[in-house]
Amino acid sequence: MYLNIDSSQCSSTLLLQVFVYNELLRYQEAKTIADKWVVTLEGNQDKIKKEIDDIYKKLPKQKSEKLGRFLAYVPGLGHLYAGNTLEGISAFLINASVLTFGVYNVITANYITAYLGGAGILSGTYFGSYERANLLIRKHNYKTSKAFNDKVREHLLN
Repeated sequence: MYLNIDSSQCSSTLLLQVFVYNELLRYQEAKTIADKWVVTLEGNQDKIKKEIDDIYKKLPKQKSEKLGRFLAYVPGLGHLYAGNTLEGISAFLINASVLTFGVYNVITANYITAYLGGAGILSGTYFGSYERANLLIRKHNYKTSKAFNDKVREHLLN
C-alpha cells in the first residue's frame, strides 16, 4: 500500500490550489500550479496546456481602489472611474444642487436654512456619494475577477 505523504501533489489538490490562487487574485501562482496539474493528466496534455496559456494571457483588469478613493472626493468622479456614468453625473448634480442651495441661503442671510438644509443634506449626499463610489469600484473588481475565475473553472473542470 502506497501513501502519498505530500497531499499537495495530488491532482485534485493541485486543481483546488489553482482555484484558491485565482480567488486571491494571485494569477501567476495559479498558472504555475495549473501547469503542474496538466502534467498529472492522461492524454490531451498539449491541448489543455494551450487552453490554460490562452486563458492566462488575458488577465482581468482591476481598478485601483486607492485611485478610486482619491477620485471619490469629487462627487461623481469615483462613479465615472467605476464605469457608472449616469450614476456619476447624478451624484455630481445632486451634490452641486445641495451646495448651491446652501450658498444661496447664506447669501440671502437665511443662515439657519443654509445650515440645516444645505450643510445638513450635503453632509449626507457627499459622504454617501463617496461610499457608493468605493462600493462600485469593489463591485467592478469583483465582477471582473469572478468572470475570469468562472472561465478558468469551466475550462479546467471540463
